[in-house]
Amino acid sequence: MARVLLFAATFLFVAEAASAQSSRFYVRGDLGLALGTPSVETDTDPGSVTASLGADTVNGTFGMGAIFDAGVGYRASSFLRLEGSIGYIPNLAFGGAFGSTPSSTAYGNVSALIGLATANFDLTALTGRLPGGLQPFVLGGVGFANIANGGENDYANGNYRNTFSGATTTNLAWTVGGGIGIPLADRLTLDVTYRWLELGERRVGPILNSFGSLATLTQDRADLRVHAIMVGLRYEL
Repeated sequence: MARVLLFAATFLFVAEAASAQSSRFYVRGDLGLALGTPSVETDTDPGSVTASLGADTVNGTFGMGAIFDAGVGYRASSFLRLEGSIGYIPNLAFGGAFGSTPSSTAYGNVSALIGLATANFDLTALTGRLPGGLQPFVLGGVGFANIANGGENDYANGNYRNTFSGATTTNLAWTVGGGIGIPLADRLTLDVTYRWLELGERRVGPILNSFGSLATLTQDRADLRVHAIMVGLRYEL
């Protein structure tokens, strides 16, 4: 978290230093698809006497969901835009099979609140104006992800076995990607953007509930990474 705060302070300093330039602030909003990736769930302490998975794994994948975000930005130069944004993935499913017993499965879902400070590099500053005024750009950023896991249900041969409680984690997050801006009006641009989002780990546990019988076990973890394909509007103030 200290690294996130340091980056945020640096971002604000750079934006303030750039305020002397004849540049514009802008606001933007986006919506799109978050496409999950394969992820292996492991035990946080496999050697513990209360290990939930131990040396076993759940070999799964995150599904597909919606993603929304909104942000404010500042054009620091002809090629550089700096912005801060808040995004939200309301529901992303996770499902997988146990490594030792593929007939046993686990299912859950997560949501993620994502805050990012991002630098966007507009390539037309190097290439010159493109046909139709198209504005390709690349981006990179860092921030935080607050991931809420709603719990995980385990099944054996399709029959319910138990529920592992949910958990919430806050992680360092980062993104890289690119896109293209399509001018719609003097100050209005349609952005089509791809982002790779590395959101850190999501956890479950520590309470196992099997038909009312409770046990406290070690937590399980799995990395959350998504492809985000987004469409949005950017308006210069």
